[in-house]
Amino acid sequence: MEATEKKGMSKGCMVGMIIAGVLLLIVIIGFTMCYIYKDDLVKMGGTTVINQIKTIVAEDTPDGVDTVQFNNMLDQFIIKADADSNSVVQYTMFIQGVQMMVGDEKISADEVKQIEAVVAQLYPELAPPAEAVDPSDAIDTTAVTETTE
Repeated sequence: MEATEKKGMSKGCMVGMIIAGVLLLIVIIGFTMCYIYKDDLVKMGGTTVINQIKTIVAEDTPDGVDTVQFNNMLDQFIIKADADSNSVVQYTMFIQGVQMMVGDEKISADEVKQIEAVVAQLYPELAPPAEAVDPSDAIDTTAVTETTE
């Protein structure tokens, strides 16, 4: 009796399935690492946004803005937020408050005052001198949800 050969997957198909399995494993590990280190990623993102703001203000300083005081306030914000146990919440609120200002790569004096107001809202002890910030400049960082009935 002749032995019939078993037809299995071709070698090319087997290699393709192994590669797909390895890629899927890499994606799963990547998502897991992002989930585990999400707090560190938020801190890194917040620090990056703050450094971008400082760079934009330093390159094109708006009239009436004290860059030394502004940079010092943002540096102190980073230090306080990193030391705070709720730093992820603080960074998230800060980023939500300033993300629209950074998008156009130009920050005006009014936007600097709004950034100062956001920082003062999160950490009142970092507020610039009283004459520099108008409370009406503060950005509302609370989310409003509408329900339809």
